[in-house]
Amino acid sequence: MIPCPCCSQRMLMFAQKGRTYWYCPNCRQEMPDLLNVMMTAQHERSHLNGLRSKLVTEEITVS
Repeated sequence: MIPCPCCSQRMLMFAQKGRTYWYCPNCRQEMPDLLNVMMTAQHERSHLNGLRSKLVTEEITVS
């Protein structure tokens, strides 16, 4: 199980209306899927880095 980022207690996973989310029974709060958020951010950074290196390569070739 995934620990709550606020209290470190176990969270419960729920699926409702086409989405998945985590719920902490101790905090009584819905929590974001931090692993998914981190993976999405990493993917976006990787994509941006690829675009940057492509632009630098094109700039060097043009010069």
